[in-house]
Amino acid sequence: MIQVLNVYCDETCRLEHDQQKVMILGAIWCPFKKTEMLRVLYAPIAV
Repeated sequence: MIQVLNVYCDETCRLEHDQQKVMILGAIWCPFKKTEMLRVLYAPIAV
């Protein structure tokens, strides 16, 4: 059985615009079947 995952990525800044020497990349994943439940749960704190 194949499990489908959603992966969400983000970075801390855009180096050339923010004059920073480092960048942090992050990612979180969740099973596709839980995507809607998590979207509703975290909608109040999403930016």
